[in-house]
Amino acid sequence: MSVLRKIMQKTRRDKVRSEEIRMQLNIQAIGDWVHRRRKEWNHHVSRMTPDRTVRIARDNLPVEGKR
Repeated sequence: MSVLRKIMQKTRRDKVRSEEIRMQLNIQAIGDWVHRRRKEWNHHVSRMTPDRTVRIARDNLPVEGKR
C-alpha cells in the first residue's frame, strides 16, 4: 500500500483511505484476487483422481496402513 500512496503522493497524515486510493488507481483488492485464485485451485484439485496426494490432503482423508 505504501507504493500506491507514493504514486498518489499521499501520506498517512492526509487521512485518505486505502479503498479510495485503490479506486482512483483502478486496482483490485488483493483479497478478491486471492479468493478467486483459491476457488480456481479448488476446482482443479476436485477434478483429480481420489488417490492423488493433493486431493487426499485437501479432503483430510487419512490413508490406511502404517505411516
